[in-house]
Amino acid sequence: MNRKWRLPARLMVCLLVLGLWAGSNAPEGSANHASPIVKVEQWKVAEITLTSKKDYSDPFKDVQISATFFGPGQTIITRPGYWDGGRTWKIRFAPTEPGMWSYRVTASDPSDTGLHNQAGQVLSQKYKGDLDIYKHGFLKVSDSGRHLSYADGTPFFYLGDTHWILPHERFSTSNAPGVASQFKYMVDKRKDQGFTVYQSEPIWQPHGGTHTGADEEKTANLSDGFTADDLEGFRNLDRKFKYIADSGLVHANAQVTWALDPSQYPIYTEDYMARIATYWVARFGAYPVIWTIAQEIDKNMYGNYNEETMGKWFAVGQSLADNDAYKHPIMPHMESTNSTLPASSSWSGKPYHDGWAVQWQGNLSGMRVAKSFWNASPSKPAVLYESGYDQFWTDNRGALGAAYKAFQYGMYGYGYGAAGVWNDIYSKKGEPDDFGTASEMPGRYYWWFDGANLKTGDQLTDFKRFYSALKWWALVPRFNDGAWASFKDTTRSLLSSDGNDTYVVFFYNNDAATGTLKKMDNTAIYNAYWFDPRQGVYYSIPETVKAKTSSWCIPAKPNNEDWVLLLEKQKKGKPDNKNKKNAVLDPVIQQKIADSLQAESRCFVQTGQEGELPVPVSTWKFDEKTGNTSVESPGSGSPAQLKNGAEIIPGGVAGNALSLDGVDDYAEIDSGALDGKEQFTISLWVNMTRLPKLNYSLIGKEGGDTDNAFRLTILPSGAGHFVMHTPETGWYSMVAAFDWPLQPDQWHQVTITYDGKNARVYVDGEEEGMSGEIRGGLMTVANPIRLGYQSASNIEYAQADIDELRLYDRALTGDQVAKLFSLR
Repeated sequence: MNRKWRLPARLMVCLLVLGLWAGSNAPEGSANHASPIVKVEQWKVAEITLTSKKDYSDPFKDVQISATFFGPGQTIITRPGYWDGGRTWKIRFAPTEPGMWSYRVTASDPSDTGLHNQAGQVLSQKYKGDLDIYKHGFLKVSDSGRHLSYADGTPFFYLGDTHWILPHERFSTSNAPGVASQFKYMVDKRKDQGFTVYQSEPIWQPHGGTHTGADEEKTANLSDGFTADDLEGFRNLDRKFKYIADSGLVHANAQVTWALDPSQYPIYTEDYMARIATYWVARFGAYPVIWTIAQEIDKNMYGNYNEETMGKWFAVGQSLADNDAYKHPIMPHMESTNSTLPASSSWSGKPYHDGWAVQWQGNLSGMRVAKSFWNASPSKPAVLYESGYDQFWTDNRGALGAAYKAFQYGMYGYGYGAAGVWNDIYSKKGEPDDFGTASEMPGRYYWWFDGANLKTGDQLTDFKRFYSALKWWALVPRFNDGAWASFKDTTRSLLSSDGNDTYVVFFYNNDAATGTLKKMDNTAIYNAYWFDPRQGVYYSIPETVKAKTSSWCIPAKPNNEDWVLLLEKQKKGKPDNKNKKNAVLDPVIQQKIADSLQAESRCFVQTGQEGELPVPVSTWKFDEKTGNTSVESPGSGSPAQLKNGAEIIPGGVAGNALSLDGVDDYAEIDSGALDGKEQFTISLWVNMTRLPKLNYSLIGKEGGDTDNAFRLTILPSGAGHFVMHTPETGWYSMVAAFDWPLQPDQWHQVTITYDGKNARVYVDGEEEGMSGEIRGGLMTVANPIRLGYQSASNIEYAQADIDELRLYDRALTGDQVAKLFSLR
């Protein structure tokens, strides 16, 4: 969505200015020419310095200035100016066209002739360097609304790196031998690796730990008002913004202060926030930037904001929109997807909201989350702005795989984060703490230099190279649409395609299974490749791919690791030179690819044809009540004991249902049906009267701190997770989390499967989450199965209705789970 001028008054102002100043040539006698002609390359920053004739008691509030620039082709750009101490004021301007620009300054105090009515010229010369952001211009939303592009329409490849503690990163020092500047080292390295975005937050003050070294750099403290004491902090940011821009990176930055400050300090009124935002635009808005407002601002920092505080942040967004003539994209940093999706966004209705800065963690296997962004109307760019940090919440496979998943889901951008870098840690292991935030320290300590040099950074270079060789912006995510493909593992086989010219599939299943591609051009010949995301090399599949029936059976993956399948229509005269120079191909992999072509059967059955259901080992329909029990439906197992007034009431999914009041009700089943099982399935229907304030344990076999077998937890957002315990895998060491939130006053089926390797959670027949690798059978404990029980201090009794509980002694397939859901 491209923003346009929202206030008709803007056009009136421009017409008035033109009328008063006769285009770009004001009469000689009506202006004070402030300086000689300033020369600058197109899209680069020209800085104009003005000196006030007066002293102001509060320069930040007492006077405002702006400069209107008149350029070639009747282009008009108005830029606010900013106070930089004493009587000094500055205006930063980046010309969007080559040629001569003239400008005139307006001050809110017309009597100050040092500021008001100053005029001058800027000569814009065509950019001669090789940085894309200056060759093609600042960012905007593409015409399709699906991705970001440069000003000239060239698609912009978003590959970001996370630096939440920007004010603290050492500009002039580091503690790594041979590295003069930690900040410059990080920027230079990411630039060399092909990154295009630097993501940051203005966290001015450390959040725990120490940060008082002799080389400590100045920061601002806006919680006591904007004064001259804060200017050194802004000058520290100046050199960082400039260095980032001079490196060709776009700076996706938040504004004003740490996200929680406005809810804690009364000084942060809407007016004050808006003024600082205007100052921010004036000081940094002539650089290539994306405005992200504040950390997890959408929808409300996990409920930390009330309506009053949200109004303060909305004032920031409006101020950015009103004062930024370049219309840099405004993409508020979102909360985790288990809290906020497009439908629940607080910002999506704002006319200046340009796109989604998505925070999605875990293994990103819930397709409905991705679909919600792709299908949101109107179409807006979505980038995977914050995912699991490498070596902090995930490993190399998870951090690298997230990039491929993002693009396959139609989120055309990825914000990578490495432990020790985003968390601003300078000390080495065993030395005194020195960090900008104490988040999960020291347990997750990682030295910044080690984080900067994780192998994932180099592998993301290959990720960018892979997609840049394609028209990545034309790839449409096909999700689990059976019309386009049939995969053995529909959730971990992500297909996108450019019509039937190019097919890309990211396989991140834990075996070699693949599937069948469909809707192919049966008159064309395709070239097929396996791309190894770890080594960044292509392996040609030595087979003539011609889809006689508009489909092709994909050979098995070379091994159980993650692989990308690329299928392209053959183009005459186009040589096959995909691999990097001096690329080394593994002969073992090549032989496995050759062997896979000889396999007798490669095609897999279309989704939905393997859905025959086995008989459950136990079922509780909650249709009957005898005393204080509800019988197990086949009549051979333990009845459900109704505790503290739990009832059987009409209105279930089928017949009656178990009703829990959220005060002290629960149901208890003395069943060992799943004890020791190396495969099982648990399925139930739930209708929550309200979401929890803490958490619900919908079903669990647990004893608190000990004797735990499993638990299905629902979070206050409606999202949740399943956790289990085996003799080889500890309690909460592996979690199957799901982000798709259950809604109150609505029946949902939740099904959990465990196949001896991974636990998976399905909501309403669709897989939404999977655990890491679990080993062993379910722990045998003496505790009963309980429904809605307050099993721990962070759990409350569930206020919900529960129905149709089924236990199976095997892991149902995805098709079978879908069939089970359809039986309602």
